[in-house]
Amino acid sequence: MENMRLKRKSIKNAQGMVEFALALPLLLLLTLGIIEAGRLLFIYSMVQSASREAARYGSAANDFGAAIGYYEDCAGIRAAARRLGGLAGITDGNVTITYDHGPGTGVFASCPPAPSQPVKLGDRIAVQVVGVYRPLVPLVQFNTFPIVSVSRRTIIKDVSIEGTPPAPVPPIVAFTSSEQSSPEDGETLQVMLQLSAATSKTVTVPYGVTGSATPGEDFTISPGTVVFGPGETLMGIAITLLPDEIDEDDETIILTIGAPTNAVRGVPDVHTVTITDDDEPPTVFFSSESQAVLENTDFEVVLQLSAPSSRPITVFYSIGGTAQGAGVDYMVSSGPAVIPPGDASFPIPVDVIDDLVDEEDETVEFTITGATNASVDSPDHHAATILDDDLPPFVFFTWESQSVTESSGEIFAQVELNTISSKEITVPFKVEGTAENGADYSINMAPLVIPPGGLSASVVIAIVPDADNTELDETIDVSLLAPTNALLGNPSTHTVTITNVILMPTVYFTSDSQAGDEQTNNQLTITARLNLPTNLAVSVPFTLSGTAIDGVDYQITSSPIVIPPGAAMGEITVQLVNDGMDEYDETIVVTMGAPLNAILGTPDVHTITITDDDGVPTVYFALASQAVPEAAGTAIATVQLSVISGKPISVPFTMSGTAEEGASKDYTISPSPLVILPGSLSADIQISIIDDLLMEPDEGIVITLGAPTDATLGVPDTHTMTILDNDPTCPTPDSLPSFGAGPDRNKLSWTLQSPDPVDVINLVSVTIRWPTGTNVNVTAITFGETIYTGDAPPPYLGVTTPSPLWSGAFSTRQMIFKFNVNPQRVSGDFYQVTATFQGCPPISGILPSD
Repeated sequence: MENMRLKRKSIKNAQGMVEFALALPLLLLLTLGIIEAGRLLFIYSMVQSASREAARYGSAANDFGAAIGYYEDCAGIRAAARRLGGLAGITDGNVTITYDHGPGTGVFASCPPAPSQPVKLGDRIAVQVVGVYRPLVPLVQFNTFPIVSVSRRTIIKDVSIEGTPPAPVPPIVAFTSSEQSSPEDGETLQVMLQLSAATSKTVTVPYGVTGSATPGEDFTISPGTVVFGPGETLMGIAITLLPDEIDEDDETIILTIGAPTNAVRGVPDVHTVTITDDDEPPTVFFSSESQAVLENTDFEVVLQLSAPSSRPITVFYSIGGTAQGAGVDYMVSSGPAVIPPGDASFPIPVDVIDDLVDEEDETVEFTITGATNASVDSPDHHAATILDDDLPPFVFFTWESQSVTESSGEIFAQVELNTISSKEITVPFKVEGTAENGADYSINMAPLVIPPGGLSASVVIAIVPDADNTELDETIDVSLLAPTNALLGNPSTHTVTITNVILMPTVYFTSDSQAGDEQTNNQLTITARLNLPTNLAVSVPFTLSGTAIDGVDYQITSSPIVIPPGAAMGEITVQLVNDGMDEYDETIVVTMGAPLNAILGTPDVHTITITDDDGVPTVYFALASQAVPEAAGTAIATVQLSVISGKPISVPFTMSGTAEEGASKDYTISPSPLVILPGSLSADIQISIIDDLLMEPDEGIVITLGAPTDATLGVPDTHTMTILDNDPTCPTPDSLPSFGAGPDRNKLSWTLQSPDPVDVINLVSVTIRWPTGTNVNVTAITFGETIYTGDAPPPYLGVTTPSPLWSGAFSTRQMIFKFNVNPQRVSGDFYQVTATFQGCPPISGILPSD
């Protein structure tokens, strides 16, 4: 029995398991079907909601200028669809945005619309959202299929849709950085401009280029406008740096954003590119180590740079050698030399003095001792050899003969050179004649020696008296022999006659005139000469006259001229003074007086003409411009010379400008031309300013210099004087007073305008008169800000405190009078408002009450 019971229980359990196994698939199918049906409904709901939300977002098109309107904000529309359809797997690729002109019309554009397909008021936006349903349970034999929802809405301008994101603002354009730097190595830089947000409109951004770098030399740059196409947010300006191998300061390229279209200028709006110089400073040296030139040839010593520089290079040098400077053998600037920016060399000119002196070849030696903005390289020494081209001088007796008595003692037979020599000259001689050496005379037979730089020497003969007064005249013939370092000239024989009758020599100037300038021929010699030798000293006094002034224009050796015994001549030395002043030619007149031990001959007057070698000065205004108040009275415009002149300078001038000349107008002026007197460095043009009490803009006087006499026109040659108006700025009514409409019916408005929007003015008084029959009170007066509050009854209200009632500047501004209620009309009466600004007459406006 127990076994049967257990068997039946086992059969029952097995039956239950079979039944459950048969029912379980059906239960699973039912459960999964419910889940899939729920997913399908969920996806459908999400797709439909996404299309509706996206269409709702894009149906408004608020006009935000350069910003993207809702209807063309493709990213915003798709974001609205994703926001509600994200759980259904909606992405940007599942959203299609199109536009049509209304029901029954076809699609004419997609988002974003092209400029040639503008979306207008009344057009529709259609947003199609496609979701994909894919079964999760393989047992449910459903195919994958799309779920599509299309929502359409009419686009309404200027309507904000509740729940949409804040209205987009115009995009801001700015540089991505304010500065960068780069070496000048030919690299192309990109200066980046960025928009803060994308826009469907074309954004044009002009920019200006300034800075110390030079376009075309230091860099090249793309045209001065950057264009952002629709949707673009980052654009570059290409700058190519140009290598130049020139040592220079770091240079800058400054880009400045101008006023963009369809965008707002942001910060940074200035970008500075610093070009860092990578070139070493140049070296300076002489272009050659030596050169040789003839004495009659000027030459140059050239300083050379290894490369040009943008900086001025100062080169210091010393000068030596066997030749003498300062106008003896040559003239040259002692430096320093300044090589201008951009130049690669600098010539040092050397003026060689052709002195007609037989001399040894001489040298001028230059040595670079230092430099600024450059280093010294070799050759740093240059030797220039001046080759002498002069013949040896001629040596000869000054006179062919002379007469002496036995009591004359020592006499002289002078030998001279036609020009000086830098060499020692030895002149041997022989003696012949009827007189007997030792009995009638004695003589030293040693050769004559003329030292370097000398012009003469004398054979000394001692006459021996013999107390025989009856003897005939006797002669001593001295003849020159071949000299060293000189040539034998004529006369080469001098005859001394010992006689009982003596002749007195005549003294005279060797020439009656000469000329010299203040610089190159500044030391002159006047020579007085005897026609016969004498063993007595000759003294010749002289006096001075002429237009030149002793001690100012020249210096001269003092009177008298003394010719020693046996000498042929005496000299006056005149040193001209280089005053650097342009002046007329001047004269020095030297006149001989009565000589001692000689007879006055001709010419006895010598005239030196000092030819002026100074260039004419430059005339210009000391200032290019100035500003003076209208109440200044008198103003001056100073006309300046570059250097003082010895001549009167006449400078004509003309007038122009916005100010009017005349005693009843804006100014009067001293007459043209202006004269700068000799010795003066400047003169003033006098301008009398007339304070006319008229409110007017600042006015200008333009003085333009014409061609001067005895001067050249420099810069600035124009002077602009601005007369600053000192009269108050007085506003005027822009219109009659008027009442507003609707809710502003109780407000009386009066528009004023000011001629100067930056000039600060003070409102000191406001009054209003209005009819009693209007039954209204004035409760407030505003002029941009409140200047009165209260409850004033008709017919009059005057406001003067605080003082001033209002202070500031404006271009156009309304004065508003507010009444407690709307005024009633009163036939035949009127409203009158009056405002007074400091320094100005009152202004009024009248409005009829009816």
